[in-house]
Amino acid sequence: MKKRELGFWLWIAGRLPKRLISACLIKAIAFATSGECGNTIVPQMTAMEVLGRWEKEYKINGEVE
Repeated sequence: MKKRELGFWLWIAGRLPKRLISACLIKAIAFATSGECGNTIVPQMTAMEVLGRWEKEYKINGEVE
């Protein structure tokens, strides 16, 4: 992802309702700690681990160029 594209998505995210952002975060954490990763201890997860698992599953390239 290019810096300009990331900036665009961050701009949109900053304008979304906070309850929606919270619900999305809960969904991502639930996803990252279920299925084959079901034995993961939630308080020990980092945000980057959650994001990495989400990006891997949905084939999103989150690396900034």
